[in-house]
Amino acid sequence: MRPLEQLNTMLHEKYQTNKQEEYTVELMPGLSDQEIDIIAKHLRTKHIPEDIRELLQFSSGFLFYGLDAITFDGTRDFEIYNLIPNSIRIAGDGYGNYWVLDVDSQGNWGNVFYVCSDPAVIVKQSENLTEFLQQLHEYGKETRKSSIGMVHEIVVNDIWDREDGLIPRDEARHAEDEELRAFAEQLPYNYYIGDLRNQPVGSGFAWGKFSTDPRSIIRFREGYLWGIEKRQQRGGFGGGFNRGGGGGFNRGGGGGFNRGGGGGGFNRGGGGGSRGGGYDRGGGGGGYNRGGGGGGYDRGGGRGYDRGGGGGYDRGGGGGGYDRGGGGYDRGGGGGYDRGGRGGYDRGPERGGYNDGGGQDSGSTGAENFDQE
Repeated sequence: MRPLEQLNTMLHEKYQTNKQEEYTVELMPGLSDQEIDIIAKHLRTKHIPEDIRELLQFSSGFLFYGLDAITFDGTRDFEIYNLIPNSIRIAGDGYGNYWVLDVDSQGNWGNVFYVCSDPAVIVKQSENLTEFLQQLHEYGKETRKSSIGMVHEIVVNDIWDREDGLIPRDEARHAEDEELRAFAEQLPYNYYIGDLRNQPVGSGFAWGKFSTDPRSIIRFREGYLWGIEKRQQRGGFGGGFNRGGGGGFNRGGGGGFNRGGGGGGFNRGGGGGSRGGGYDRGGGGGGYNRGGGGGGYDRGGGRGYDRGGGGGYDRGGGGGGYDRGGGGYDRGGGGGYDRGGRGGYDRGPERGGYNDGGGQDSGSTGAENFDQE
């Protein structure tokens, strides 16, 4: 089945939000041949397959509850080029994680991958765009049991916590698989390999297991083999890796790696105490996670990163949180980032959000943009 045929089967379907409110697919306008040719120029092959061209002529994407807008023309919206250098950003979850379609060296639109940043895992979501649209239909009918829901909520964490999906380079050098062996022989000694060739949906590996800096990732001949570097750790000035005297990586006395309070270290430094300004629960000096008066990374008192009283990252109180505060980042009533009411990204009536409701999906008046906090 071609992508357009699958999309047409969804147009008359009724789906339900998690509040049991009905919604339908809302199409975006189609593109002209000239606009499609511009998209082609953004791709290295300068080519749009015929089945994709007919899809783009019909619609450039659509709105679907629970995800960012589904788009078929997002050629410059995914920036981890070493993972997928020629990509189409298909969808996002609103938290910096994306479903990305890989365009191969011949210009064919291939597998769709879910690329997560926290945890830093890549998972094969579907064989092609048509299958992804089928999965999206299932997601709208029964979110938690759908393939998209399972990958998003469960699979990425299983890969990160239980098995990282990586093959040691020295092991791959002795494999019977010629392509795998050839790739391994080209890699430095401190690399691991992620292999998604001919793998089923739900297969993946932890691309950020050793570092979330993607610049050292190596992709083999634009196939589905990736090299992942395991970098060597280095100690601080005058101190060792873990507990250096003059400033170690972890609990340095005279100034740790990251956010020591007082003399604080990366983890629990701060005058040598446990909560005097350390990584986790800093007290007066403001800890990394739950700082007190000075505001912690996560739940700081004065203005925490996540749920701070005066406007936290996620669910802030008076000042508006990231998502569901007094005017959230995503669907704020008075003009949220995505689909707020007066002046929102897309639509919504006077107080409307994504689905014309209140509460979680339709914040009250006055959104506070996270980037402007």
